[in-house]
Amino acid sequence: MTRDIAAPRALLFRLWTEPEHLVRWWGPQNMTAPSVSVDLREGGAWRHCILFDRAPEETRYL
Repeated sequence: MTRDIAAPRALLFRLWTEPEHLVRWWGPQNMTAPSVSVDLREGGAWRHCILFDRAPEETRYL
């Protein structure tokens, strides 16, 4: 699947790699991303935690 987005590449890179941006939009509707960490170095890790707003007892999907 491919998608063309009418936005500058530098902006899209920041939106996909900076936690402060990812927490605002990551996940489907009715979900939030309270925790995101990004380490783009070789051997680094990219992790996020999303919460389903209507799930019982704040079910976390890691």
